[in-house]
Amino acid sequence: MKKIVLLFILAATSLSLSAQKNKQSRVVLENARDSASYAYGIVLGNSIKRQLSDDLNSEVLIAALRSSLGGDSMLFTPEASNKVFSDYNRTVQAKASERLRLEGQKFLAENKKRPGVTTTGSGLQYEVLKQGAGTAAPKETDKVEVHYHGTLINGDVFDSSVDRGQPSTFSLNQVIKGWTEGLQYMHEGDKFRFFIPAELAYGDRSAGPKIKPGSTLIFEVELIKILGDLSMARMTDKIHVRLLVMVMVYLLLRFFGGSFGNLILYPVTLLVTFLHEFGHALGALLTGGAVEGMQINTDGSGYTITRGGSHGVVLMGGYLGSAVLGNIIFRIGVRHRQLTQATLIALACIMALAGIIWYQSPGSTGLLLGFAALLFFIARKTDWDQDLLMFLGMAAVLYIIQDFNVGPSSDLAMYEQVVGIFPSQIWMYIWLGLAGGLFYWNLREIFDRR
Repeated sequence: MKKIVLLFILAATSLSLSAQKNKQSRVVLENARDSASYAYGIVLGNSIKRQLSDDLNSEVLIAALRSSLGGDSMLFTPEASNKVFSDYNRTVQAKASERLRLEGQKFLAENKKRPGVTTTGSGLQYEVLKQGAGTAAPKETDKVEVHYHGTLINGDVFDSSVDRGQPSTFSLNQVIKGWTEGLQYMHEGDKFRFFIPAELAYGDRSAGPKIKPGSTLIFEVELIKILGDLSMARMTDKIHVRLLVMVMVYLLLRFFGGSFGNLILYPVTLLVTFLHEFGHALGALLTGGAVEGMQINTDGSGYTITRGGSHGVVLMGGYLGSAVLGNIIFRIGVRHRQLTQATLIALACIMALAGIIWYQSPGSTGLLLGFAALLFFIARKTDWDQDLLMFLGMAAVLYIIQDFNVGPSSDLAMYEQVVGIFPSQIWMYIWLGLAGGLFYWNLREIFDRR
């Protein structure tokens, strides 16, 4: 079969050369057989032009064709001809592949200097074109629905679901390595542009008529939806499922955990107290006052010593701190995965600085510095930053709501005296509504996008 194909290629080349000499081919097609033969010659001629036309000696090629068709003696046997041709073809393809690979490497070396382009350890490059509202990211074994537009580095389009007007669905472990890695950086609704080196694409293999061996590929990919199954591994990766588990764990520890539950939730108690006292401090600073000290006790109580500022704002700053900041921490945890590590580090730095600048006692400063060190370690050395931020924010808000259940605190009683308008019981429901309303808004967004 290979010999037959070779003979046809030789014939096509011979016709091409004759046409060049005569300026125009004078082939007369008298019947269907002639037409089919001519059409097949065009197909094979185009094939040889794409692959080997610049690497063959045309005169030697035509001489071999004439000898073969005329029944003359040949320099090679059919078997030897197949081997010689295959070996030479592999050499030509390897040279072409290396040329394309070097062009791709040069392109990627310049491309990574552009602002917004990230290069991973594998050599994959990507830039974020659009961030969606989704929070779920696919795993290697997931099936996804995407829109994509694929080009070579010269801009030639080789495949595009966008042009077809129909999204594509496939499993991440059944595509090229660049896609398998790259899509795991995305969330639902995101649109990225990937620059994929040959090693993460098709390597030394071709893929269709346009992707040659050694080609560097460019894809614009929009992750429309993760079509994950209902396995436990997939379910536990979904934000709403993890959140439900966290709520159940918190409630069990809070109401049925006894001393053990209180010990596990001790960091939550400290965080709520700190947010409350930090709110007092911010209230003083924002209204022209000063902070002289902050005390966080081991039993979870605390106080802040302020001077000047608006007394009413300072008092209500505590509830703004615990209710609003707790909800902000929770929202970042569930909606902004890319900010969770930075948020934990910022929270750790604020706690450490508060313990040092607003020093009140060695015990208080020690608690704040210890808690800050723990948060910093988790943020930098583990993958728990998102789950921890979600749990701390959620638990802080639930703690506040449950704490209001015992009745108006001394802060609210003082606020009634300073501001008036409403009795402390009404102020309690106002701030309870603020904390619960923000939490409900966050929860509704999560479950609406599940």
